[in-house]
Amino acid sequence: MATPNQKKQLYILAIDNPELERLEVQYMPKVVNYTRSANIQRIDIVGRNDKLNQYKGGDTSISLTLDFFAVEEGFEDAKRKINWLKSMTYSNEDAPPSRIKLIFGDLFDNEVWILKSVGVKYSSFQPANGWLPRYASASLSFVLDTNFDLFAEQIRTGNF
Repeated sequence: MATPNQKKQLYILAIDNPELERLEVQYMPKVVNYTRSANIQRIDIVGRNDKLNQYKGGDTSISLTLDFFAVEEGFEDAKRKINWLKSMTYSNEDAPPSRIKLIFGDLFDNEVWILKSVGVKYSSFQPANGWLPRYASASLSFVLDTNFDLFAEQIRTGNF
């Protein structure tokens, strides 16, 4: 759980890395899209007019866009942040990609995520700096990672 001081900042923490690496979010995302989907298998039954529905689990994901503006001369600071985000989708030899904890106030206190995808848009290219961009926008997609089975009542009450 984040300390009260950390809750004033926005961070993405790589919780499986020994150094507990983190990325400070420069600007609060305008929108966070939360999606829960149920995996339903439709089963044909001979002689039955409608198929049976079999629940086979589900998937919880969020997506958001983070904006980065280079403060340092050139683009190196924003480029390092983008590269750090991209690295969270790669394995490290035999270890899977790091699990992620989002520190966005109280919004994601209990959730642990895996960064599924990173899409980057660069803009405001600077000819004086080798045409490196001053601005980057990263579209991120996360999937919920749980070591235990969550139930509807736990989600309703927030006790997980």
